[in-house]
Amino acid sequence: MVVVAVNGDADRTVARTLPAARDRAGALLIVCGDPQTINSALGAGV
Repeated sequence: MVVVAVNGDADRTVARTLPAARDRAGALLIVCGDPQTINSALGAGV
């Protein structure tokens, strides 16, 4: 399980961190933050 909190406007950091977290999450990825920022970084609608 991986938990990520997205807080702020560091779009490059979010774009780099979320895909890495998704790859490392064995069974569960929990992401807290602005849905628009998260969706654009992951390229998915959550």
